[in-house]
Amino acid sequence: MTFMSVHSSNVDSTLKDFLTISARRIQRRDDWFTRFTIDDFMPSDVDHNLRSSFPNWIIEDLPADVLNVSVGLDDTKIKKFLTENAEWRGYVEYLTSSFFLDELISVFEPEIRRRYQKVWRPFLSRRPLRRENLFLTVLFSASRRGFRLTPHSDDKFKVVSLIHYFPEFANKGHAAAGTRFFTPRNQQLSVTALRSHSNWSRGIRKFLPFRLAPSFEYSLSRRRTESESVDSTQLAEFLETFKSSEILEYSPNRLTGFIKNAWSVHEVDLSDFPADELRRAIIVNVRLVPPYSVEFLDQVDKILSSTKGAIKKILGK
Repeated sequence: MTFMSVHSSNVDSTLKDFLTISARRIQRRDDWFTRFTIDDFMPSDVDHNLRSSFPNWIIEDLPADVLNVSVGLDDTKIKKFLTENAEWRGYVEYLTSSFFLDELISVFEPEIRRRYQKVWRPFLSRRPLRRENLFLTVLFSASRRGFRLTPHSDDKFKVVSLIHYFPEFANKGHAAAGTRFFTPRNQQLSVTALRSHSNWSRGIRKFLPFRLAPSFEYSLSRRRTESESVDSTQLAEFLETFKSSEILEYSPNRLTGFIKNAWSVHEVDLSDFPADELRRAIIVNVRLVPPYSVEFLDQVDKILSSTKGAIKKILGK
């Protein structure tokens, strides 16, 4: 977990205007969950300079069969990179400023309140609005052709997820490299489908009623290296209960995002991405500090899993 902050008084006035998203034109869609875009997110000169100096080495230094990598601010090389590059350092400080976090919470307060299932909202809806319960992470992300982040809803502690695109200059935009969102065909069938590939399908949680899940995480098999493959059966079953809603296109200087809830299912598919380019982005996540109750269940699952493994070893299975 990495949290950086600067006082709002330290934010450059021009960039602060761009970061005042409450005053920006936000293209959004609100149905099962909220997803949105802000174009021309940064001043054009800042966008140009950041795109020209994006640290491609985060993936180029890895074996060629690695199709995706995300590196946080606590990485030693990223720390050095930010120390040596004032414009990138300033950009990251602006994104992690208390001012920007307050802007996000203010603009999307109603949607954040609705991130939980209805039965839990009277008890938990204020929790993700309190600053003491939140922290923010920033990741440098780079991907190659063939990467497939199949439909998933993101982990249960995310509140707001943002993706700022940084295409290489040869790439003016690529629809297929954007983020594709899905919505249910039938709510009841989709609830069953979500549970079957969620963290509530295993461990102690699989014995508990699904309505007890305030929030959960759903995901299918992913392709992150050349040797991995997508489970076509899983994907076909998913598409029986969910349909494609829209793609937020991968475009220069575009910020996209969504408010995490049970239905915020999305994917990234680079099957048709240019082989000689990288899909580059900065990922910003506003996250909840995990409550003790969740940590307790996770610990119980670890103990049960360890015990099960020991028994199998004793029995020679």
